[in-house]
Amino acid sequence: MGDLTAALCLLLTRAHFAGVPTTRALWSHVSFALDAAKEELSPEDLERRVLKACLEHPLNSTAPRDPKHITDVLRWLMEAWRERDWPAPQVLSSGILEETTDCPELCYKTYVGWGEGSTSLGNGGAEEEPETAAPKGVTLLESSGGIVHHTTGLTTWGGAAVLANWVTDNPHLISGRRVLELGAGVGFTSSVILTSFEGDLPPPEEYIATDCHHHVLTLLRHNLELNLREKPMERRELEVFQTTMGKLLVSEEVQPGQILSWTPPSPYLRLSSGTPDQLTDVPDATWQNTTKRGTRVEVMQLDWRSPSRLPEVDVILAADVVYAHHLIPPLVALIKSILSGTNPKTTKNRTRRKPRGKDTKEERKEEEIEAKVDMSADVGRETKEIVQNGDAFCNAAPDRVAYIACTRRSHETMSLFLEEVSKQGLAYSLVYQATLDTDTFLFLYNETHMPVKIYKLSLLGEDKAPSR
Repeated sequence: MGDLTAALCLLLTRAHFAGVPTTRALWSHVSFALDAAKEELSPEDLERRVLKACLEHPLNSTAPRDPKHITDVLRWLMEAWRERDWPAPQVLSSGILEETTDCPELCYKTYVGWGEGSTSLGNGGAEEEPETAAPKGVTLLESSGGIVHHTTGLTTWGGAAVLANWVTDNPHLISGRRVLELGAGVGFTSSVILTSFEGDLPPPEEYIATDCHHHVLTLLRHNLELNLREKPMERRELEVFQTTMGKLLVSEEVQPGQILSWTPPSPYLRLSSGTPDQLTDVPDATWQNTTKRGTRVEVMQLDWRSPSRLPEVDVILAADVVYAHHLIPPLVALIKSILSGTNPKTTKNRTRRKPRGKDTKEERKEEEIEAKVDMSADVGRETKEIVQNGDAFCNAAPDRVAYIACTRRSHETMSLFLEEVSKQGLAYSLVYQATLDTDTFLFLYNETHMPVKIYKLSLLGEDKAPSR
């Protein structure tokens, strides 16, 4: 098979199993790849390759997928064949194109090429018999929406992908260290990082994934189990969990800002086959909260406004946690307390700032703040830290650091965050930035072309935490 056909099949596999809507720009690139690949294969051979890359791919049998998305892909393929005056494949002419009315609240998506898939991707339809070697990737049960059920945590956002990429490209930052992730959501970043450590570098010693919403935490724990356990979970087990969680989301709806306590079924999370509408703790379950490389993994509920006492950690990770203005002060206060090792039992609520309008003045203000950051020549290389209340450099690497990936949805929000960081006596530097590519983006449709910036936060001078 030629390179063009292989590229088409891989692109189609990634788009299909990540549940990317066929209205997104990514599918126009699938169309271009289809036109290029027809120079290498006949329509009949292309049909066979295309179907094996998505609808007949072995990944379809590993987890229940979104039936509406499958129907949309079928319709897209039928239209693509019609536009090219090719005979429609038999599967596209069957009655499978009937409208789907019963769509689940949550569906399993596989992000091919992430985590274990980054080094052992498989062929994605590129070999003679693609069904014999399914590509690996991170599989998550999540919502296809953005803010649903009064939380942003039920779906994967673009900043999580950028942070996961950057950390796995710089594994020394967390190798052998104790890591805490804030706002872990459904577990994309943590699943990618924890399945990516190979070679000589030791993995993190400990990884604590935190969030606040009780249903998000249940999904987080389930997705970590799904991706970390050595023996794959059975499809029937996933179907029961999917149905159960869908019912719980509807029946246990919470009000905006309401927090319900979450009691983890530590150290196991399994479903009871006898009670399909309940999540239960099964003491003889096989999955341990330790990865095969030895990292201790834990899921914890954490409310930034009233945080519980946390174990000491070395590195804080977070993606897309900077969005709500009233949560910025308690978020920064929590980060500072963790970095300093004080971690008070509770943090007082801060007065919410009055939102300001977006205008060029705010844009200039953010630019002035970021102009203080001494960027290195290479994007992604760590920069020198600038002390925000003066000109002094903090050259010594702090014992504890935080890496916060921020998708800039407004200049105002970023300005408020950076101002609060300085106000609370933390140093920050911009260590990486990326613009999400609409051509290959697999996550939320409204995230494309929005820059993601990763800031390194640390303590200043004498406030710096002592060495371990």
